[in-house]
Amino acid sequence: RKLWPTVQHSPSLARFPEGESFAEAQIRISNELVALSSQHRPKELIVAVSHADVIKLAAAYFIGLPLDQFQRLIIFPASITTLNISERGARLINLNLTQWEDER
Repeated sequence: RKLWPTVQHSPSLARFPEGESFAEAQIRISNELVALSSQHRPKELIVAVSHADVIKLAAAYFIGLPLDQFQRLIIFPASITTLNISERGARLINLNLTQWEDER
C-alpha cells in the first residue's frame, strides 16, 4: 500500500519488491515488440496479449508519452490496442478499442 501512491503519480520512481521497475518493464516489453515485428514482413499482423499496465507501458513508449504519464491511458479488459511498428518508427492506430464498427 505504501507503494501505491508512487505507482499512480510517479511510476518512474516505482520498483516492485523483488521485481523490476516500470522503466525496466517498459524497455523489456518495447524491445520484445520491436523484435517480434522485425521477424515479420510489413503489414503482417502480430497479436500480443497482456495486462492493462503492460499495454499502457508499450503504447506510451511508442507514442513518446513520458513514463510518469502512462497511467493517463485507459485499457479495458479484452480491448484492442493496435500499433504499427516499422523501421521508420511507430504509430498508434487505436487505443482501447472495445467494439468493432461495421463501417470499417
